[in-house]
Amino acid sequence: DRKQRKRGIIYISRIPPGMTPPKVRHLLSGFGEVERIFLQDGVGKQREREQGARRFTEGWVEFLSKSTAKLIASSLNAQPIGFVSSSSRKANKNARRWQDDVWTMKYLPGFKWHMLSEQMAHERAAHASRLRTELSQSKVEQQDYLRKVERARVARNKEERKRQR
Repeated sequence: DRKQRKRGIIYISRIPPGMTPPKVRHLLSGFGEVERIFLQDGVGKQREREQGARRFTEGWVEFLSKSTAKLIASSLNAQPIGFVSSSSRKANKNARRWQDDVWTMKYLPGFKWHMLSEQMAHERAAHASRLRTELSQSKVEQQDYLRKVERARVARNKEERKRQR
């Protein structure tokens, strides 16, 4: 519990395309010891259409030290991600991919990792609740439509019988 209180969490509001959790860990671990990383997967219609590589939208990084997290957030925010120094040509090509992107991060004072887990669970529950509500509404509309179709069919049959007499 004491160790948990000493940890600091940074919120990254935008993750550049193609950047993965191991890459974020690699880039930020040079500044301080990274404990945990969670990147929110880009979900929804756009993700379904693309069917490409996973696209992360936002993320949270937990550092072992609050002071390190504060320092990193204040010094890297609005700074270009830039090159990752490496001798291999392929790694340099990969690093250039994010040279024009900037870090958008903020230190979250008083925020703990369990709060993030609870928030994600709450969002999943809210989404499931919305889905259930939409499905029940759709079912009511469908039953109403079928009832109207049946009434129209009965009325049409009555009219035809009337005409035949």
